[in-house]
Amino acid sequence: MNGGLICSVCGEEFDEKLEKYFDIEQKKCILHCEKKENDWYVISSNGEKDWNEKKVDQFWHYIRYELYNTSRSYSLEKAYKEVVFPAFQYPSEYDFSVNFYSNIMYDMEANSPFRS
Repeated sequence: MNGGLICSVCGEEFDEKLEKYFDIEQKKCILHCEKKENDWYVISSNGEKDWNEKKVDQFWHYIRYELYNTSRSYSLEKAYKEVVFPAFQYPSEYDFSVNFYSNIMYDMEANSPFRS
């Protein structure tokens, strides 16, 4: 272990393999760190947040890693209690396994998904 990469919110320790999911400056994991302007996003000319795709992808990749990793030393409820979410990833075509954008259901009559 790196001996110091421990999230101050959830207490999770990050080894070399997972250190890209840790904000050293904030001493918080990718789930709990503040999503700061000019790091996670920039403000576009129309005043909207333009999210850094790489950072957002890393966030959602780590969420998926957490959900599928069953050997957690702490509960998921504790881990997700104070999560700071960035932009949601939007689905490409109808791949429901890609992200958590919305609860999509399939409308059999219209032969297309609809959002609940």
